[in-house]
Amino acid sequence: MKFCCLVERYIDYRRSLGERCETNAIILRAFCHTLHRGIAIKDVRVRQTTRFLYGNRPVTSAWHIRYNALKGFFRFFRKNNG
Repeated sequence: MKFCCLVERYIDYRRSLGERCETNAIILRAFCHTLHRGIAIKDVRVRQTTRFLYGNRPVTSAWHIRYNALKGFFRFFRKNNG
């Protein structure tokens, strides 16, 4: 399954629960843009995720927000697919 399609499903799911999910949507879509277009979720690597989280920046509160957005998505995916 394509990673970005799954991200959109996750965002739709969170919104169906009544959440605005704006910050997480921005973060997850930004992560999609850093990946190869059409990449399958099985091809997303730790190295790519780490590069997105850290970049050339120090760990700040923004890092924790990005981390929690990604963690929530991957937990949801794993629970529902696996």
